[in-house]
Amino acid sequence: MKLNFVRSQRQQKLPVVLTVDEVKHLLKQISAGYYLPASLLYGSGLRLMEATRLRVKDIDFDYHCVRVWNGKGGKHRVVTLASELENPIHSQIVKVKQYLQLDLNNTQFAGVWMPHALQLKYPSANKSLNWQYLFPSAKLSIDPESQKLRRHHINEKQIQRNITFAAGKACIEKHVTPHTSHLAPFICHPPLTIRRRHPHCTRSTRPC
Repeated sequence: MKLNFVRSQRQQKLPVVLTVDEVKHLLKQISAGYYLPASLLYGSGLRLMEATRLRVKDIDFDYHCVRVWNGKGGKHRVVTLASELENPIHSQIVKVKQYLQLDLNNTQFAGVWMPHALQLKYPSANKSLNWQYLFPSAKLSIDPESQKLRRHHINEKQIQRNITFAAGKACIEKHVTPHTSHLAPFICHPPLTIRRRHPHCTRSTRPC
């Protein structure tokens, strides 16, 4: 018996995009603790989980770019880093270093989580500064997979709630989410022309 099934398809939604002024008002209302990751969503076009999972080593100040590993579809790419965010990121790395120094004094600290193959290849890298999350959690926690004490990255839901709350304070009537900010530099205005420095650098962005 032959059955002719018709595959159902979900209707695509039109993206909600903020204007340049709306983004400026939004960022002004975001609390200091989440301003930097929110700015990277807009300035570099990062997705929410891409921003929270950034490691210190992913920031390249020499080439003014951010390296994104295993993004959507498991793909790697390089995006531009706004010059206005470089000094705040330097300060954030100093904060990460301070956290690491405290953690290393804790005998139960097992280092930051690393992909299994890299953990085997570089067994001591999980306690090095380069591999620490750029936006670490304020508290140590037990890794549910290994039952070891680690410092994870910040909770992405905290950024989501902060952006939603900031949108209300900025009186933005559009439905604002982290994805809205991620799309902003690619749709709301013509992108800047940049020189490609890497074969995977395929997107142009505007500085904040």
